[in-house]
Amino acid sequence: MLAALVLLQAVPAAAPVFAPPTDAALHVTIRRVETDGEDRRIYTAERRIRFAREESGYRADVTVLAATGESTGMEGALYEAGYRFLIGRTIVIHLNAGGEAVAVDDLDSLWDAFCRGIAERYATTRGVVESEARDRFIAQVAATLMGWPEERRIHTFGSMVTAIAAPGPFAVPGTTEPVTIPGRGPSGESVTLSGTVETREQGPLLYVVTSASGSVPATQATRVSQREARVIDPATGLIRRSEAWSQTETGAGAERHIVTAETALTVAPES
Repeated sequence: MLAALVLLQAVPAAAPVFAPPTDAALHVTIRRVETDGEDRRIYTAERRIRFAREESGYRADVTVLAATGESTGMEGALYEAGYRFLIGRTIVIHLNAGGEAVAVDDLDSLWDAFCRGIAERYATTRGVVESEARDRFIAQVAATLMGWPEERRIHTFGSMVTAIAAPGPFAVPGTTEPVTIPGRGPSGESVTLSGTVETREQGPLLYVVTSASGSVPATQATRVSQREARVIDPATGLIRRSEAWSQTETGAGAERHIVTAETALTVAPES
């Protein structure tokens, strides 16, 4: 599924506003390219989001329009499997006034279909074809995913909406401030990344660029670098456009190994 956005930790000028438009649907496109040596994986997703006010915040009707995964391994197939049952289907996600996902309609049935889709595709990619063995394999994989707590399930589906919410608070336009953000090493270990966040005005919009890097204490020297440029609409609290880049470099000389990821997100009124 899609990766989490970097959180800014800058000197605040104002608390973020979450006031998405309720008079028009939004078209969201995400494209992520991961490169690991000779291996290249490309994930894309398109969805339509329509917001409506409700007593405790907002209701978001999310329709998945397309999802594709291209890779030499099983990653792309599993990505598509997770989304396949959602294509053309509308998911109702409830958000609080701050834009956090707090509930998903029909969560249990959605999660069951999501888990079985991934489990069935995983069985195929592993070459499990004999009917009884395949059924057992699918049941085992699905059971592992079904064990996720409700909060994590809500977060998984809710991220289809919260991914376009701008993190805040926002720094004063025209400033460059030091920033510390969390990162991940090649084995998933936590890494503290230090750098800067630059905030500028683009008419009524904000242009925010975060650049940070850090090293992982390990046997081999490992350095993690991240850069993300966002165009934010402070009136709605939504991201208009985002381009993120990350790189993990391990070793040196002939043993040098680099893994990169580039993610582009666009949000626009549906025409």
